[in-house]
Amino acid sequence: MIKIETVNGTARIFTPYNAEFVKKIKNVGGRKWDPAQNCWTVPETEIDTVREYMMEVFGESDLPDKDGKITIKVTFNDDAKKLTAPITLYGKEIARAWGRDSGAKIGDDVTLISGRITSGGSRANWTTVIDAGSVFKIRDIPKKALEIPTKYDVTVEEVEEPKINRGALEEEKAKLLARIAEIDSLLAQKEEG
Repeated sequence: MIKIETVNGTARIFTPYNAEFVKKIKNVGGRKWDPAQNCWTVPETEIDTVREYMMEVFGESDLPDKDGKITIKVTFNDDAKKLTAPITLYGKEIARAWGRDSGAKIGDDVTLISGRITSGGSRANWTTVIDAGSVFKIRDIPKKALEIPTKYDVTVEEVEEPKINRGALEEEKAKLLARIAEIDSLLAQKEEG
């Protein structure tokens, strides 16, 4: 979740961890990490700059998203490796290792459809690895995030999520509830007789 709160001239910046965002926010004078709140703080006058960084890294900021979010299918055309850090794409953590022998974990809003994620490298210089040909489904991507350049060779396609027909579901629910009431009535009659 991305959020900015202002308190007494200071802005508290809440974002998912992203190394690129950390690099950018360190360019803001007066910024500090607040471990108690698990957020960055910056002078309130720097909010616009922070929002620009959020857009560059995550494709969204704390302001309402006018463009909406989409689900994408991403195919890694080559092996992807990241030294001592997670592999991120469009502001989302795709895979994360913690050491040479740790293996890797899938990020939130991400599903590995096919392929493999793992860890490698040396004990001191471990890497997060995504094998070439690996395919992921990534949900809740801001449409603007697709404008963020990526250093990985990937093929991206938008996935149509099934639409929920609320009216049809409500109608089916009403029929099922009516049938349950009918069954309850029949069961009550049998118990009496």
